[in-house]
Amino acid sequence: MASGRRVGEPARPVVRASERRLRDHLRELAGGGRDLRRAISLARGRFVRDFRSRYLSSLFGLPSAFVPALVVTLWATLAHRARVLTVGDLALPYPAWVFLSVTLWQAFAEALHHQVDGLAADRHLLAKLDLPPESIQLTRLAETLFQLLLKVALGVALALLFRVDLPPTVAWLPLLALPLVLLGTACGLWLAPLASLWPDLARTLPAVTTAGFFLTPVIFPVPVEGAFRLLVLTNPVTPLLGFARDLSVAGLVSHPVGASASVGLVLVLLPTGWLFYRLALPYVLERTGV
Repeated sequence: MASGRRVGEPARPVVRASERRLRDHLRELAGGGRDLRRAISLARGRFVRDFRSRYLSSLFGLPSAFVPALVVTLWATLAHRARVLTVGDLALPYPAWVFLSVTLWQAFAEALHHQVDGLAADRHLLAKLDLPPESIQLTRLAETLFQLLLKVALGVALALLFRVDLPPTVAWLPLLALPLVLLGTACGLWLAPLASLWPDLARTLPAVTTAGFFLTPVIFPVPVEGAFRLLVLTNPVTPLLGFARDLSVAGLVSHPVGASASVGLVLVLLPTGWLFYRLALPYVLERTGV
């Protein structure tokens, strides 16, 4: 007979490819849950070491975290005074408004780049040591949050120095910026394996985020009308940035529908990006020859 089974032998269960993939995904989820506690401890130690080497042992460590925001603020202020950029009434003086907006934008952009750069820099450690990938992800997330807190503290200090009245709600800014940080982290988790496989993607990523800067109301408010207004409003960063900025300095809830949609996007992209990162990591390490 042509069958591969003897007479009387019980039939073997047929395992479909889709079922096998589902089991692999569930096993990966379970493994990620077990690794999380160890990853938190490793990330804490790694962040402390990086902090000492980057910010305490280097003369330009701390300034490098906030000088770009100051440069953009100075450029935008000069352009505004030269009437190159025209804006209406704002809740804060224009320089303070721009610095706050740049801080929020950088929270998103740095969260994205840190995840991409983290895998590119540390994949040799993942290949040689028994490290959970979450340790690298959490280290880079902690770095993003630290830089955000540093810029918020600097902004408050400058506001006090130049006697700019800030409402007490500005203290909630780091918490209000958290969805922006998580959105950047989620995008970074999706892009990190792809950028490691295709270096051209990593090289073009700064240009993409620079273009995104000019499609986000950072140095200008949301346009009142026109096609550019549509482009700005379809940017998922726009409602989250506007929500955090307006609620912290003016007590106004702006873009509630868009912010809710962007938060929903984060809730989808973050866990799926984490799973994609874990599933793609063995393939990335194999293909990159680490």
